[in-house]
Amino acid sequence: MKIYNRLKQFGFTLIELGLVIVVLGILAAVAVPKYIEIEANTLATAKKGMIGTVKSAFSMTITDLGRYPTFQELADNIQGGEAVATKGIEVDIDGTSYYVKLSTEVDCSNVNPALIVPTATVKCVQNTVTT
Repeated sequence: MKIYNRLKQFGFTLIELGLVIVVLGILAAVAVPKYIEIEANTLATAKKGMIGTVKSAFSMTITDLGRYPTFQELADNIQGGEAVATKGIEVDIDGTSYYVKLSTEVDCSNVNPALIVPTATVKCVQNTVTT
């Protein structure tokens, strides 16, 4: 009778390791685009939120002053807001400066950047955020 000396082998085969790598690749191919989409949606939502904040501050400032505020007065009522000539109200989202556009006309028709100065009267907050 022959006695076979069997060595116990531990570990994974090359096929098993290859299969794990393929599965991880498929998961990454699905997860990465979804993450990028979520990140883009987050920024868009933050911009909409900042427009809402500026509009709320605009309404409250009108109520407090009894008149339309200047760009500087409006910026003073927004936490972290700053009036930037020719650009609007500067707000910070994740370390990047964005500007909420303002207008000196009640119907938001005047978008002339030369008229956006800290002493000009704000009559409308536009639904636009730029970098």
